[in-house]
Amino acid sequence: MLKKYFIPFSVLLLTAATLGCNPDSGTDQSHKSTAYHKLRFDYEEGICGNDSMPGLRFSTSYVVPSDSSAGGRNIADFIENFIVRNIHANTDSTFIGIRPSSGNRIKDAYEDLKDAYLDFRKSFPDAMGCWEIEMNGDSIFTSPKVISYGLAQYSFLGGAHPNTFTTFYLFDAHSGKELNPIRFFSDSTAFLNIVESRFRRVEKLSAADNLEEKGYFLQNGKFFLPANYIFSDKGVLIHYNPYEIAPYVKGPISF
Repeated sequence: MLKKYFIPFSVLLLTAATLGCNPDSGTDQSHKSTAYHKLRFDYEEGICGNDSMPGLRFSTSYVVPSDSSAGGRNIADFIENFIVRNIHANTDSTFIGIRPSSGNRIKDAYEDLKDAYLDFRKSFPDAMGCWEIEMNGDSIFTSPKVISYGLAQYSFLGGAHPNTFTTFYLFDAHSGKELNPIRFFSDSTAFLNIVESRFRRVEKLSAADNLEEKGYFLQNGKFFLPANYIFSDKGVLIHYNPYEIAPYVKGPISF
């Protein structure tokens, strides 16, 4: 269900020569290639998969660096904290951390979510359907200098439709600290113009088409970079989440 919103995306190649983009510059030849291992957590309450039955399901699968260096640990902690925060974002704050043993871990966050769900069931015993949250995380690109990482979430807690979004993060390969990818572009205006040109091509729009008249959401009437763009092995991966630049029915726009 979630995979259609996540990797692999179609990829746009923006040449480093055109944009002054070089995430591999200053390569340290002593840096070892990064290896990853996968972690998975699955929890379920009741019976999910049947619209006429109540239930709660949480699933997450993600990779983290296998090395035990400070950088590897920092990235692993960042990803786990991201997952915990997003579980809690779907949880009534009344139930967050109410147990003495509750900590900033995935299992604890799920227990908070379960408490909120069971309370909802008490208040609305006739409510059918399942609460579902699924998160996937994977590396997109690894170089001696940076690590590109993507996290995707699907959630449905009732309502008209599920919510989906994808978030990209760029990490320093040595320290594990988060980096802003825009720092690797010598001309951000040229970058924006090329992204808009390719966006119009992907969406089958001419250079003369008014994006707002075509139903796209613009910031102050101007085209904008998405919150999420990242380096891949083929170029710069651009991703607009649902509602970011277009209505939900359009889905995510990636290239």
